[in-house]
Amino acid sequence: MELEMIIWELINGLAIGGIFGMISIGLSLTFGALRILNFAHGLFYGLAAYILYALIIDGLNFSISALLAVALITIFGYLYERVFLRRMYGENIDYTLLATYAITVTGIGIIKLIWGADYKQVNPPISGTVNLPLNISIDIYRILIILVSLIVFILVIMMFRYTNIGKIIVGFVENSEELEMLGINPRRPVVIVFILGTALASLAGILHAPIYTVYPYMVYDMILIAFAIVVAGGLGSLMGSLVTSYIFGIVYALISIIHTSLSYVSIFLMMALILIIKPEGLFGER
Repeated sequence: MELEMIIWELINGLAIGGIFGMISIGLSLTFGALRILNFAHGLFYGLAAYILYALIIDGLNFSISALLAVALITIFGYLYERVFLRRMYGENIDYTLLATYAITVTGIGIIKLIWGADYKQVNPPISGTVNLPLNISIDIYRILIILVSLIVFILVIMMFRYTNIGKIIVGFVENSEELEMLGINPRRPVVIVFILGTALASLAGILHAPIYTVYPYMVYDMILIAFAIVVAGGLGSLMGSLVTSYIFGIVYALISIIHTSLSYVSIFLMMALILIIKPEGLFGER
C-alpha cells in the first residue's frame, strides 16, 4: 500500500466526511428537536442532486443551478413539514419512521418517473489538480468540498452559540418544556430547525453529485449512512454527528483501497462496534 495513495484517500475522506456531516447534522437536529426519525431526509439530498443535474442540462451554470436547487428543496422541505410531518409530532418513533419511509419510496418512484432509473453524471464546477509533496495530486473539487463544508459547520456552530435564535433552538432541542414555560412559541424553532436541516441535506446532495453517480437509490445509500452516523455519534448530539461523520468518512475512503465494496459495509461495522462499546453513542448520554 503506497503512502501517496493513503494520503490521497485521507484527503478524499475529509471531503466525504464533510458531505456525511451536512446530511447527518440535519437529521440529528430533526431528531433532537422533534423526536422524529425522518427517513425522508435522504430524499432532500437526492432531489437536490437531480434538480442540479436538470438545471445544468437546461444550460445553467453550476453555481446558479446549485443556488436554485437549494432554494427549491428548502421550500419543498418547509411545505413537507407543514403539510405532512407536523401531523406526526408526538407520535411513536416507529410510526413516524414507517410513514416517512413511505414518503421516501414515493419520492424515489417520482424521481424514476421523471428522470428514469439510469445513472446521471454531473461535471464538477472546477477541474484540475493541486500538486503536493511526494508526487501527490489532489482533485481541486475535493479541496473545495472540504473548504465549503468547514465554512458551513463553522457558521452553524456560531449561529447556535452566538445568536438568539440559535440559543433558542439549542434550548428547544435540550428542553422544549422550559421554553414553553418562558412563553416562547415552540413552533418557530421547529420550522427553523427543519429548514436548516433541509438546506444542509440539499447542499450535501449538490456537493456529492460530481463525485458520486446520480441515481434514484442514492437516497437510500445516504440516509442509511446518516442514520448510522447519528446513532453512533449519539442521538440528538450535533457534535457527535459532526465528529463521527469525519471518522466514518476517512475510514470509508481508506477501506476503498482494499476494495470499494467494503467501504459501505465498514460504516455499519463501525456503528456496531461503537454501540457494543458505548451503547449511547460516542457523545450520547445515558
